[in-house]
Amino acid sequence: MWKYNKYNIGEIVGNHEIEDSSFQVIDVSYNDPEKPGYYKYSCRGVPGDPDNEMFWNDIKIYEEDDLYFICKPSYDQLERLLQEAKEKYDHSVVLLTTIAKQMDHLKNQH
Repeated sequence: MWKYNKYNIGEIVGNHEIEDSSFQVIDVSYNDPEKPGYYKYSCRGVPGDPDNEMFWNDIKIYEEDDLYFICKPSYDQLERLLQEAKEKYDHSVVLLTTIAKQMDHLKNQH
């Protein structure tokens, strides 16, 4: 996704500090300038994993050094992320349209 990130969106990772943990990477961010090892990963519980279902709605941000790779995502897990991304995109379009209309309204008042 970025230039040096170690983990990608959808991948299943564990946290060294949480025994038997598994999380799904749902976003990757970096500091500027971009350099290896300085990434932050937004993670949540793995869909369909009953042991980690409690983490499903709880998004945590971890430093790259805190994580280790477990496995690539399944097709179903990626499909679920894609559907969520589409829903967020549709919602963003509505927000952008609403804000633009409000700005036009304010601009025309002056």
